[in-house]
Amino acid sequence: MRRVLAGVLVLLVVAGCTRSPEPDPTPTGPLPTRVASTATALCGVDPQSLVQATEYAPGAVSGELAPGSGYCSAPGVEGFPEKLLIVRVDPVDSEEGQLGLTELKGIGSSEPNVRYDEVDGGAWTDPAIDNWSPGGGMAVVVWGDFVILVITGASAGYRDTAADLWALVQQVASSTGLGPYPVPTGPAVAPSS
Repeated sequence: MRRVLAGVLVLLVVAGCTRSPEPDPTPTGPLPTRVASTATALCGVDPQSLVQATEYAPGAVSGELAPGSGYCSAPGVEGFPEKLLIVRVDPVDSEEGQLGLTELKGIGSSEPNVRYDEVDGGAWTDPAIDNWSPGGGMAVVVWGDFVILVITGASAGYRDTAADLWALVQQVASSTGLGPYPVPTGPAVAPSS
């Protein structure tokens, strides 16, 4: 009887030691700032990063980004959300670039509720001021001579939307060849008016 009990105990210990841990169903770590070398960029971002940030898979892409310019969008699979991702890259001195700067300064609209440290940029993540993308967010960042705009039509509720948008902006800059930018320490909440 002791041998049987000892055998069962050994099996339980071995089974417990060899069982792989369950994957975390809600990844909360920061998104990468570059598109993975094994991934094909979707509107300048890593599709897996977009899924992690929004909890939605992207559908077919419309438009394209070129080095220093372009517009690209993607709905969610089966059209929901209708605009899961919108990305614009424009020269600062273009009409579209100037519109991005106007948004960033809050002229004609609300100022970003989050400002990024050490860069000329910010994010709109507050649903009370975000009537164009409820549940998502928008970031506008001046990147050298260019303005990068990233809009997500959804956000994973357990994640930091402003930090995710900043990582997606960096992915767009990297994948479109805009070069490096000093990495800020992260988002800082702007004082409310």
